[in-house]
Amino acid sequence: MDDNKKTTKDVVNKKQKQMLNQEEIDPAKIAEAFGGYVVESLNPSKDELERRLMNRILGGDTRTPAEIDKEIRAARRKEKVDRGTVKKVLKGVK
Repeated sequence: MDDNKKTTKDVVNKKQKQMLNQEEIDPAKIAEAFGGYVVESLNPSKDELERRLMNRILGGDTRTPAEIDKEIRAARRKEKVDRGTVKKVLKGVK
């Protein structure tokens, strides 16, 4: 019975040593080895902008520059209107 416990203890010690000797995998180092980098963001709108940019760079976006500019101007106008609406709502709350 003592031999069985000793064997179990040896196995546990061996596993602990293996776990301590394992290298932690660093995603940044892996990405760097392949010539890339890790992008981390907590901002969903920034993530969306990066996805759109990558889509354009990789050729998935077939719009012309004029079409893209038109959409950007429309988005800016909408944002300006939305900001005005928020200001009015906040004035009413105060």
